[in-house]
Amino acid sequence: MNSSDDDRPAAGFSLPESTPMVLGKQKWPPHGWRVWLKTAANWTSIKPSILPLTPANWRTLQDINAASHRETIWRSDQEQYGKNDVWRVPREARGVKAVCIDQVCVLPPKYGDCEDYCLDKILKLLKEFPGTRGAFRIALCKTQSGEYHAVLIVVTDHGWFVMDNLYSQVMPWEMLPYQWLLIEVPGGFWWKEIV
Repeated sequence: MNSSDDDRPAAGFSLPESTPMVLGKQKWPPHGWRVWLKTAANWTSIKPSILPLTPANWRTLQDINAASHRETIWRSDQEQYGKNDVWRVPREARGVKAVCIDQVCVLPPKYGDCEDYCLDKILKLLKEFPGTRGAFRIALCKTQSGEYHAVLIVVTDHGWFVMDNLYSQVMPWEMLPYQWLLIEVPGGFWWKEIV
């Protein structure tokens, strides 16, 4: 099968559609993210980008979401570190080498909570889609039970989609029952509110 065959949709398949999130004022980023930036200094030196959504790319998003769920064992920051909001991958204590893609270096997680799943998915996505870091943005929300939660937003030419450790499928952000709060913005330190 050649690559053009891979981009043709299967009979009856249509690519999903979504809308962009509406962003408001600049906001101070989460504390854990600010601390984590000390170990990932190149993280904010990215430009906005859009991932072209083809059938092949949609399958890749679904596959990476599933792989991250298989490979990362959920464990809260409180259980791992005795405190909340730690954006640190736990393998660094065991001497596992960092993974560097597009000048972004982090350690792949074994255990983690929601933001660690986001970081893991970004690394996996950058292996498949080099140079597109600006299309992958971490967002904060509140779940229906009122808990703060981090998800990965993928910005595509068909809209904005969520990769979430609480759901097995990638889906349009509008379908999730969350109260949307903040999102990472390419090219800088500040985040923006989601309105």
